[in-house]
Amino acid sequence: MKVRSEEFAWSAALDKTLTFEFLDNPGKDLSKYDVKNLKVVAEFTITPAASTTAMGEDFWRIINTVKLNDAGGQRIACKGTSLRAIAQKELGSAFADPGDSAEATAEVGALHFPLFFSLPNADGLKDARDSACPAQALRRGGSIALKLSGALLATDVTLTSATMYVTAELVRKRGRRPECPTRVCYRDESFTAAEQRFPVNGSVRSILFIADKGEGNATGLESWATSYEELDSATLGYSNKDRHELVEDYKELGPRSAIDMFDERKGGGVPYGIAFYVAPAEAQIVDLPNVATLHVKMGTAAPTNGVAIFSYIPDVPPEFIAAALGVGSGVAIELRDKRGIVATRDGRKVALRPLGAMRKRLPFKVDLGK
Repeated sequence: MKVRSEEFAWSAALDKTLTFEFLDNPGKDLSKYDVKNLKVVAEFTITPAASTTAMGEDFWRIINTVKLNDAGGQRIACKGTSLRAIAQKELGSAFADPGDSAEATAEVGALHFPLFFSLPNADGLKDARDSACPAQALRRGGSIALKLSGALLATDVTLTSATMYVTAELVRKRGRRPECPTRVCYRDESFTAAEQRFPVNGSVRSILFIADKGEGNATGLESWATSYEELDSATLGYSNKDRHELVEDYKELGPRSAIDMFDERKGGGVPYGIAFYVAPAEAQIVDLPNVATLHVKMGTAAPTNGVAIFSYIPDVPPEFIAAALGVGSGVAIELRDKRGIVATRDGRKVALRPLGAMRKRLPFKVDLGK
């Protein structure tokens, strides 16, 4: 079942916060539903100047920043352009930009900014619902905070108006036992030095680097400097890691979009970003790098307008567990089991191993009251 928030109008540099009352539906018990395909939608009108082509990638700047909180706290904190990079990695060949516009008249378009992704068979999860978000975890204190763009998205590309709203899909939970999914998070951070340490505090799914020149500048993407050919990371064990090797690792995730910024095709051999780390498709959560702080060193200077984008799985906060299981927020919850089943992607049990702290990052089911 699809639901949507009330509409609101874009205005330059608007700060807008939405809560999740729109998930409520008469006759529907939210404790029995998960949320998937959460998106911010912008139906916009732009006016390029004469002899100017507004590029599809320019329109992602309509959202300057987005911050999504659920019952466990911050889950997403990204620029709109970072969401584009995340969507390319997560959606693969299904990714698409809005169409370019080269007309010096008002043009109408729409862009869906995805916040949740369906991740079947990713990170060792058996089912897309293992990474779904319980509706109650959003309804109980969740919010989306948006900072919108100014009128000039790019040089000679003016955003005239936009109508915006949030959409989501409510999917009935499986089985009768309460369950808590894993909690996939996304965050970006400015890359301001040739050698830098980034806080992560979670199991890393991907680390992407892009160059974001921001709104009001030339149309199109900013290419990643070709001088950054060899990369170092004490955290990941990289020493003079060749950029082209990283491109090949990225392509192994599966079919990519023809405009994907990380595989060098769009730039004719010049990258528009670097997939610094991507977990193999068959990797399980317990096999992902457990990173407190990421060390990165590249070249002799900071990348121009560099942005580092992280997808990671942190420990699930007790408040999120309480909301996911539908119990009171004051109920003390402790994960007692320190051993867990590790399964292959087809669900066949292959090993029983100690999980330690990783048990706080894995999806689980419970029998309440036992």
